[in-house]
Amino acid sequence: MPNPIDDARTTRIATLAVDTLTNQPTWVIDHIRYLYDNLQLTDTSVAELATRIITTAAHQDLHGQLPTTCPAPPAPTVEFATTGIEIG
Repeated sequence: MPNPIDDARTTRIATLAVDTLTNQPTWVIDHIRYLYDNLQLTDTSVAELATRIITTAAHQDLHGQLPTTCPAPPAPTVEFATTGIEIG
């Protein structure tokens, strides 16, 4: 038999899911980019990815920080145009 606490928890997780998947925080984009850069995105099902994102959002909502299992965001890629100079 459901109780008010379980109902409130379920409602809060549903709200977090909608909010997180509708207006993606930076960590969601970073996580998807991490999976893509490490060739893991195509092996991850949509349901698994959504579960990971929602679980992480619930953890952040409860604890005020991302879980330690969240991969660090990838370092930004900077490319420099170089010109060749021939000496001699």
